[in-house]
Amino acid sequence: MEMSKYKDLISLKDAGHKYGLSPTSLRIYILDGKLEGLKIGRNWVTTKEAVERYLKGRERYREPKKKLTK
Repeated sequence: MEMSKYKDLISLKDAGHKYGLSPTSLRIYILDGKLEGLKIGRNWVTTKEAVERYLKGRERYREPKKKLTK
């Protein structure tokens, strides 16, 4: 994360409330390299732009439901 983005940092708790995700999930995405963020002391932070980029690029894969036949 670039130094210029430090002014726009938000906590994972605040990001979770804003985007409907849990702070734990956001932390895991950061650790997996899927979301930009960093740890300052004992707190994890990210930016709104990083979360929005992650959500925009995220793809959901779902198996089609199987129809029951008799």
